[in-house]
Amino acid sequence: MADAIVFGAPNTLANRLADTLSDALHTRERYQQSLEQLAQPGVAIVTTTGGLSSDAPALAFADGLRKDPKIDDQQRRAWLTMLAEGAARGAFCTVLTDTGQAGPLKARLKADGVPKGEPLCRLLVINPDPGKPFSEDFAPAIRAERIAIDEPSPADDPDAWPQRVAEEERWVVETGYTPALRPLINAAGLVVVIDQPSPAAAPVEERPPIHQRIVLGILRRTYAPIAGPRVERDLAAFAHRTPILVIRNDGERQAVSEALLRGAALPSPVHA
Repeated sequence: MADAIVFGAPNTLANRLADTLSDALHTRERYQQSLEQLAQPGVAIVTTTGGLSSDAPALAFADGLRKDPKIDDQQRRAWLTMLAEGAARGAFCTVLTDTGQAGPLKARLKADGVPKGEPLCRLLVINPDPGKPFSEDFAPAIRAERIAIDEPSPADDPDAWPQRVAEEERWVVETGYTPALRPLINAAGLVVVIDQPSPAAAPVEERPPIHQRIVLGILRRTYAPIAGPRVERDLAAFAHRTPILVIRNDGERQAVSEALLRGAALPSPVHA
């Protein structure tokens, strides 16, 4: 069995990931040429979805392609599926979207080694649309409490709940994004980000008075979940610590949901 499998775009990002893992594992890296090679030790770089397996103790996704989010790209869906299944069953997983994230990952692995994964028991779902939940089926599958928060606490709230929840052994949290979620991101075994457009708000027939609009604007800026590029920038700082899967369309959403359930029912990968 391969010690680690790197998959995704066959580019500089995948090569950096393979270099990082091969150094940490003290083993060689190679491109997969046949299904039989996945049974050999080392870091396998897989450039096609055929023969890809979540059985390896470590899985790394080079998520470097930025295609039209509305297009359900079957290859990207397969990469997402494999990472989600591996994370659920207990592989050590990592996802990088930029070569600059490889440095912090390498420093972490050099200092601490490649950690042994464990079956997923802490899942954070960042979902801006509470009307379309993602994690309802997964929480019972891992015997964890599901916590759904429509309005996350601001980062400076002294009574913010994320720190308290992060210290628990098992949980599934689904909520919008604010910086207050950082304790949960650090503690999670996997973060799933739903990056799909929310339904358009109903038109307002009559504008409220100016003083009401000012108050409402302040409340929205303080309590409303953050969306768009800000989320990606904030989460990039955690890429070397926590695997973060970004889902951009319904096809990926369904595939990842099914992969998490499937992975939770599979035996854990064998760790050396």
